[in-house]
Amino acid sequence: MHYRNEVIFHNTDAEPQESQEFIRMRSLWRSVITQALMDAASNSKKKHLKKYKQQAIEWLNGDSQDFLEVCLLADMNPGYVKMQAILALKRSCRWRNDYKKMIRPKG
Repeated sequence: MHYRNEVIFHNTDAEPQESQEFIRMRSLWRSVITQALMDAASNSKKKHLKKYKQQAIEWLNGDSQDFLEVCLLADMNPGYVKMQAILALKRSCRWRNDYKKMIRPKG
C-alpha cells in the first residue's frame, strides 16, 4: 500500500482531488493516534490514567486489527507509526532531542 507521506502529523496539505470529507475523516483518525501518544506519555499518578497509559503503550506497540485500521483510516503506514511511537517511548516521549535548544536565550 502506498502512503503519501511518512511524517507523522505534519502534512496537512491536501491533494487537489481529495474531498473535504476525506480530509476531515483523516484528521479525525490522526487525532486518535495523537491521543494514544499523549496517553502513553502521561506521567499522571491517578490510577485510572495509569491504566490508560498502559493500554495506549500496548496499543501502539501491538499489531491489533484496531491499530491497523486506525492507521489505514488516518492514511498512515502502521509500521512507521509503530516505529516512531516506540522511538518516542524510548525517549520518555520527549519529542525533541535537545530541550535546551527550544528555550529562548535570555538577553
